[in-house]
Amino acid sequence: MATSAPFLAMTNFSSPMVTLPQIARSLEAGPTGPVWILGSIALGLSSSLLVAGGLADDYGRRMVLVIGSGVLAASSVLAAASPGVVTFVLARLVQGGASAAMLAAGLGIVGHAFPTGAARVRATGRYGAMIGLGTMAGPLLSGLVATAVSWRAVYWLTAAAALALTVVSARALDESRAPAPRRPDLPGVVLLTLGLAALVAGVTEGRLGWSRPVVVWAF
Repeated sequence: MATSAPFLAMTNFSSPMVTLPQIARSLEAGPTGPVWILGSIALGLSSSLLVAGGLADDYGRRMVLVIGSGVLAASSVLAAASPGVVTFVLARLVQGGASAAMLAAGLGIVGHAFPTGAARVRATGRYGAMIGLGTMAGPLLSGLVATAVSWRAVYWLTAAAALALTVVSARALDESRAPAPRRPDLPGVVLLTLGLAALVAGVTEGRLGWSRPVVVWAF
């Protein structure tokens, strides 16, 4: 289950690469909407990864993995049912945070289960391979599903897979924590998130004019 988490997270991460035209057309995304559709999950993941790892070590890696996969399931439902681009982008932002929890907690579970030696090397190798496999499989699977059904079906399928991972992980995985808990750096997380969001907003909206007030304010 711990190595299934990075596969699912990265499959979902890369899935819009081939379905972007369908999504943008369906949601009437406008000139900058496609950039937000592609980049929003990366913003959510990058701003949450460090704090997700700390929370997993302090409060339980299984718990964080279960919560992350559950949130991924819920946010995938929101993405599938999105009436417009703003809702979809918000759903992808949440998916990014959920994916960060799954990636960090999954690696922590692997490290705890295989603390040293050749078994640890093999286990972390499988974990890394699942990241690459998921990144490669995402566009392929989403393209097939979107062609056969629709782009929304991709996210319904992701929701079902994430829900299954949530249930199985809660039942099958053992809980583990770091021996010495640390206090989460909440101000640092807020600063990192807002800084990244402002930078992405400035670069994205700057395509329509670098002197616009929203672009200057963001930078």
